Amino acid sequence: DAGRAHRWPARLLRRNGSAAWTEQIGRALPGDGEGGPHVLVLCQDVSAHREAGEALEAARAQVAGILESITDGFFALDAEWRFTYVNREAERMLRRARGELLGRTYWECFPRAEGSVFAREYRRVMDERVPTVFEAPSTSLPDVWFQVHAYPCEGGVASYFHDVTSRREAEEALRSLSLVDDLTGLHNRRGLGTLARQQMRVAERTGRGFTLLFLDVDGLKAVNDALGHPAGDRLLSDVAAVLRETFREADVLARLGGDEFAVLALDDGDGGGDA
Repeated sequence: DAGRAHRWPARLLRRNGSAAWTEQIGRALPGDGEGGPHVLVLCQDVSAHREAGEALEAARAQVAGILESITDGFFALDAEWRFTYVNREAERMLRRARGELLGRTYWECFPRAEGSVFAREYRRVMDERVPTVFEAPSTSLPDVWFQVHAYPCEGGVASYFHDVTSRREAEEALRSLSLVDDLTGLHNRRGLGTLARQQMRVAERTGRGFTLLFLDVDGLKAVNDALGHPAGDRLLSDVAAVLRETFREADVLARLGGDEFAVLALDDGDGGGDA
């Protein structure tokens, strides 16, 4: 291959005895009138570049080792929403092999996420470059809840998540044992049932009547969709405050769940009710 350049790496010793990585570039030259064919070789010391590359690869391997050993699921998305990394725990929790995800977009792999809390929060991280933490039900797995910590990363999104289904089920079980609604401070459905039985026994014993009202808040879903669930929670708390101001302290006020409320009021002893 006379005239064609060839490249190859070589490890050489410097004068001080230290090793150096070099890139050799050689070219065979034809002979001239004064001599036969010969080879021209240029040598460039690339030790610093090679060491930096090896250090980078070692760092990447270390990070990958950490991500594979953590108990959280982890995946990374690039600026085009493509999966660039999926750890072993994410495969287990999402029930998807990383080979099914890598190189494909989040929206291709999880089309039901459109319009969900996941879509809203991940887009906020991508567009505003701010971290976020949220809990939401899985859009692809039934009866599974995830807590997610998402961060902006290299133009895309890094997401750490874990399954909180057991914790939420335990919290729900504890709430079911309570008589009070956590959000409004009113009685919950169980509390209403317990106190209603007591009040009805009083009404039967004293010959008094009672009034039972059911109410629901129109437009709560529209408020949640437009302004977020914190705004919807404030609306429900405001409704509870109005009920407290409207009815007597002795009346039973309850939030049954969602946007539903109930009031149980015993009539006055004069035969008429003022509820």
